[in-house]
Amino acid sequence: MILKNIIFHQVIKEANGNPELNLSQDVITIDDDVKDFATKLIKSFNSKYPTQGTFEENADLYPFQRYIGEYLEEEDFVTFSHQSMQILENKISIHNATGGYVVFLHYIFREQDFLITIMLDKSDQFTVHDDSLGIEKLKTLDLDKIARGSRLNIIKWINGESLYLSFIKGTRTLSNYFISFIGATDISSSKENIKKLYNSVNNYLLSTPYTRNKKEKIKERITGYFTDCYQNERLVELNSISAIISADSPNLFLEYLEENEDDISDNIKIVKSDDFSVFKSSKVKGDGFELHYDRKLLKSNKLIAQNGKIIISGVSEDIINQINNGS
Repeated sequence: MILKNIIFHQVIKEANGNPELNLSQDVITIDDDVKDFATKLIKSFNSKYPTQGTFEENADLYPFQRYIGEYLEEEDFVTFSHQSMQILENKISIHNATGGYVVFLHYIFREQDFLITIMLDKSDQFTVHDDSLGIEKLKTLDLDKIARGSRLNIIKWINGESLYLSFIKGTRTLSNYFISFIGATDISSSKENIKKLYNSVNNYLLSTPYTRNKKEKIKERITGYFTDCYQNERLVELNSISAIISADSPNLFLEYLEENEDDISDNIKIVKSDDFSVFKSSKVKGDGFELHYDRKLLKSNKLIAQNGKIIISGVSEDIINQINNGS
């Protein structure tokens, strides 16, 4: 991880009160302590398994995105952060919200540029003096309890890719004012999240010594979990998926997602059964053919692939006639 710029500001505001900005005039000098802070902050953000979205189209009404573009051209991080804080002051002033510390962080990870904007609160911590062995209470930033936060994948945004924004729900509900401050919309659908989850599960299983049969059983259990959540109108939870993949070490898959910065929502609401069809079927391509099949066919031996052949049994005469007639 390469840390490019980091700066802190403060919003001073009590519930039902007016906000006041306490703005830093300089970026923080990057040393080992700052790098350690940034690493832990990013790790904390990743551990929340964000929800994804995009910017609003109207950059005049939602200028945060425009200020980012100007920063990338002019490389003036202080001005960008000050302009952004003015937006936040306006958005937070009309809500029953309290203030906090706001950190803007620009870093590079795996040749991808990221911009994190996070609100932090202070919490009580205790220290012991080595000389007197007395206890002193300190107010410190609590990195484990991020209030609100977003992350922009700058490269994806510039290249016009989808879902380049990520959001977390921390110690407070992800308020509309924070989404409006960033200018975000189009929070990713359940189908998109599940497709990303499917790819992450596949990549993770490839890294394990599991047999093909065990991998198929894991996907079958995940599909059953999706079905149960859909039928009972419950949210799909990533920690439950992780436990299905490895009951003995239920956090391994979560750690994999965090390490690889796979942005998948922590909780996914399934809108329709088709949203998780990717877990129920597979697709293979060969010379002159493409086969899209339900994995239940493998379990029932209606689909057998071996010795250079793919055999499908139990096919209706109507389908056979369609093939023979070139339909």
